[in-house]
Amino acid sequence: MYVCSMKFVYPYKSKRSHYEISESLRWLYLAYPDAEVYIIGDAPDIHLPYVHIPYTSHLSSPGSEVTDKVMTFCELIGDEFILMNDDFFITDRYPFHIVMTNGFVTISPGHSITYQQACENTIDFLAANQLQLVNYECHQPVMIQSCRFIELFSQVEYQSHNHLLKSMYFNTWPMRTYPGENLKLGHSLHKAKKYLSDYGAFSSSDTFLTTEHMDFISKYSSSAESAPSVACQLCQIPKPPLD
Repeated sequence: MYVCSMKFVYPYKSKRSHYEISESLRWLYLAYPDAEVYIIGDAPDIHLPYVHIPYTSHLSSPGSEVTDKVMTFCELIGDEFILMNDDFFITDRYPFHIVMTNGFVTISPGHSITYQQACENTIDFLAANQLQLVNYECHQPVMIQSCRFIELFSQVEYQSHNHLLKSMYFNTWPMRTYPGENLKLGHSLHKAKKYLSDYGAFSSSDTFLTTEHMDFISKYSSSAESAPSVACQLCQIPKPPLD
């Protein structure tokens, strides 16, 4: 699996409870005890180690603020890192050298106006640069190169125009991919267990955090004895030879 000293970056805005980010870090340290964890934004009161990078909120769009926080990390710290979210729960069976896709970026009336605008801005940029419109918005941790992130988002007015960060980045800087699903869960504990088996990770929503489901998250200890996830097995398949 991946090296233990990998950097993990959480753009963070305080919630009423620090439960999710506390458990997210606990799961992370179970998988990678020597991980370097950075939290940009608010500083959660949790009993796990992390490096705090202060950030003063000044943007109206949450998506633009996340991009700006990541840009802040890239400029201050740099290097290669895993972009996380406070509601991501990963195991050592989650692969970082391959990225999940889920169809193509489309504008759906069922999405919020803010998200529709982010889709439109993303499509406009990618189309103008003759890039693919693959959808990478799967609520998944992803590997980012700071220099590439800076180069890309220096070209767009991301502070005033929200974009889909992962779809922008990976359509510009492609990695090896595999088809997957949106790992964000609404209600199903069965699906959470399935995602852990298939992908080695899942993402929780507010509606997922029932007493039963929080008990499942809090009692998780290790996946060391589990078989490799389907996604991990894909990492071990040799790439086809170039023509």
